[in-house]
Amino acid sequence: MDRPANIIALKKAAVAVAKGRGLAIPSGLNVTSPKLGDAAKTLLRRIAASNPPLKAWRLRLIEHAVKDVGVVEKPLGSNSGPRIDDALRFCGLAPGQPWCAAMVSLWLHEMKYAGPWPTSKGYVPSWEDMARAKGLVVSKTSVRRGDIVTFQFDSDPQGDHIGLARGTWENGTLPTIEGNTGDGVKRHRRTPAQVKTVIRPPQP
Repeated sequence: MDRPANIIALKKAAVAVAKGRGLAIPSGLNVTSPKLGDAAKTLLRRIAASNPPLKAWRLRLIEHAVKDVGVVEKPLGSNSGPRIDDALRFCGLAPGQPWCAAMVSLWLHEMKYAGPWPTSKGYVPSWEDMARAKGLVVSKTSVRRGDIVTFQFDSDPQGDHIGLARGTWENGTLPTIEGNTGDGVKRHRRTPAQVKTVIRPPQP
């Protein structure tokens, strides 16, 4: 199809979209003309304004997770509470279990993440094993908002904790959101020494 025909097809498609959305079609629009005149440009602008782009999935994931800041265990130290129990239940775990990985898994699930999932969604090393097997591990220096991050606080080879990156490195620290930290969901800033594995989940 040559360029004039492309323009005619574009204008016809724009008119169909406009009618479907109840948008006014500018006077003077000629769908048979192979020129993109002022009327056609006005119509395209109206369509664009009526359909703003969705926020990136990674941003929506973090915005969703941040809503849980302030969730705390009830009673403190119990590894339990309504929202926490929901996360543990999603992972097939009973109340009272460590829940950092369960909360990350619940956030992903609620934002329509389709996988791949680890064998044990509520277990940090299982997330690390799955990520390595599926080629989802990226370097610490390339971490970005929405990545899953595991943390190392002792000398054994397994990750001890997990959360989500809220952004990239800033002044030598990584902004995160994590569950099961200080008995609740909190924002943190982690150092490079604390970050063990960065996992980049495929977007749904």
